Amino acid sequence: QGPQKAQFDNPVDLIVVPTSNDDQINGVIELGFLRPLTEQDVEFLELVSDNVGTSIEAARYRQRLQEVLAETQQLNEELQVQQEELRTANEELEEQSRILKESQAHLETQQAELEQTNEQLAEQSKALAEQRDALDRKNEELNMAQAELQARADELQRSSKYKSEFLANMSHELRTPLNSSLILAKLLAENPKENLTAEQVKFAESIYSAGNDLLNLINDILDISKVEAGKLEVRPENSSV
Repeated sequence: QGPQKAQFDNPVDLIVVPTSNDDQINGVIELGFLRPLTEQDVEFLELVSDNVGTSIEAARYRQRLQEVLAETQQLNEELQVQQEELRTANEELEEQSRILKESQAHLETQQAELEQTNEQLAEQSKALAEQRDALDRKNEELNMAQAELQARADELQRSSKYKSEFLANMSHELRTPLNSSLILAKLLAENPKENLTAEQVKFAESIYSAGNDLLNLINDILDISKVEAGKLEVRPENSSV
């Protein structure tokens, strides 16, 4: 398109000239004049419009070039960082490889020790099995002996029970006539009618004293029998200390 001319109150004239580069419009030049335009003005603007278009394209190219350079610089920096990370990763991998080799050697040593330990455990297990068999035999013998001892204990308990019952019965049978004898001896020792001599009273007192001792002994035997038979009755009483 050619230059376009328009009239305004202020400025006096206005001209718009397109700029291009390689026949491609890339901008416009818009100028306002405070005086009327001349043909020389139009020719001059048409003459410089191509140079302006070329300058605009060159500026855009420089801008794109700077952007590309900035991107290239950033990529280079990122590449350096990645290279450093790669170097660090390689070093870590080498260290891990070394540690892995050491661990493998350690595991092989442990495996050998474990096999030796398993052999020892197998021998110990065999010995324990033999000891367990011997212990089972001992336990069987002990159970038989315990059963025999229990049978003897039961027999002794029955014998003790029979003995206690016998002593209790005998003590009861003895206490009845003994109480009668004590009553008679006490009556004679008191001599209420005073028809006995002093010596006879003394004999009666001796009989009464000995009878009491015998009664206490029989009572003790009866208590022991009750303890053995599990029939002793406990009666709590207050006593002074």
